[in-house]
Amino acid sequence: MPHIKLTETFYIDSEFIDMVVLTDRSDMPWVEVWTKRHDLCELNFGGDDATEVWNNWMAYMERVEQQRRGSAEDNRK
Repeated sequence: MPHIKLTETFYIDSEFIDMVVLTDRSDMPWVEVWTKRHDLCELNFGGDDATEVWNNWMAYMERVEQQRRGSAEDNRK
């Protein structure tokens, strides 16, 4: 599976991600990345890093959805 760019210097294999949550803490964005692997801890990003992670995650999810739609349309033909 592809690696997802979370920040400029941090990438993670997409298979390892269980959930990504965006919240606010102390009036700044906060992102928690929960992993499926027990040997990886939960990842936390705050401030500008959180915004970057969230934007990169949403862009990745949009690409996955577009690929899924393309595959579904190909199967209908």
